[in-house]
Amino acid sequence: MPNSEASCYAPQPASNPSLNSLASGIVDGVRLTAFWAAVALPFLHVPLLYSGHQHVEALLGLVALNLCCLLAGHRYIRPGSQ
Repeated sequence: MPNSEASCYAPQPASNPSLNSLASGIVDGVRLTAFWAAVALPFLHVPLLYSGHQHVEALLGLVALNLCCLLAGHRYIRPGSQ
């Protein structure tokens, strides 16, 4: 029964509309926060670049965080622009 194993892992549709709207609101909030964090984080790169080689780990961590925010927030759509 190869089909029964595949159906165990198939996502089940949520039957509760309020749960769907809650999940949608959380996803939208994460996208909003990630988008604006990706916009603001590069301003923190400048002081770290200016300080020289003292904070290389912090700079690399900030770049990694910025990339994560870019990935998480790239599908953000401003309300009312649709």
